[in-house]
Amino acid sequence: MSLTCPTNRKAFIAGPVGYCRGFGLSAESIGLVTSRDWLGMIRSGGNIYYIFKLAAIDRVSMQHVGAQQNSMTLEQFRAKLNSVKDLNHG
Repeated sequence: MSLTCPTNRKAFIAGPVGYCRGFGLSAESIGLVTSRDWLGMIRSGGNIYYIFKLAAIDRVSMQHVGAQQNSMTLEQFRAKLNSVKDLNHG
């Protein structure tokens, strides 16, 4: 949640490992954050709301995160979303 503050975002961008250590993250969690392993973050107990705060720093959309979590390209994930949408409305 600290990433909602512009000063904290700058500090994170300048030194993500040190920033994460300051919050007591484990080496494994820091690795997930620095590699932007979105699915790994979820699997290790991360909250999608807070993970999206991190994604926003990289200007990554929720669809991008969802695609990675489903081992799909962004285009494949969008097609899947559209097919579900079509099923629900058609």
